[in-house]
Amino acid sequence: MRKTREEIMAAIVDIIQEQLEGGAGEIVGSDYLTGDLCLDSLEVVELVIRLEEMYDFSIDDGEIDPFYDMTVDELISVVEKFSS
Repeated sequence: MRKTREEIMAAIVDIIQEQLEGGAGEIVGSDYLTGDLCLDSLEVVELVIRLEEMYDFSIDDGEIDPFYDMTVDELISVVEKFSS
């Protein structure tokens, strides 16, 4: 069953809150993963890996760089695209 944008957003927020030990405050779609949420490169990779596992898709290691400059909304779109 395909997940809604809201369900994907909730999963992303849960993972980020866990990574930042609840210190992220309110997370909105326009937040940049590294700029606004201050995720480091390892945390971004871990986030992508967890989403790959949750939504059964795969991103090649060589394609991870664009994720560092993504917003939460852009990440949701990637999950929708690859998990459909």
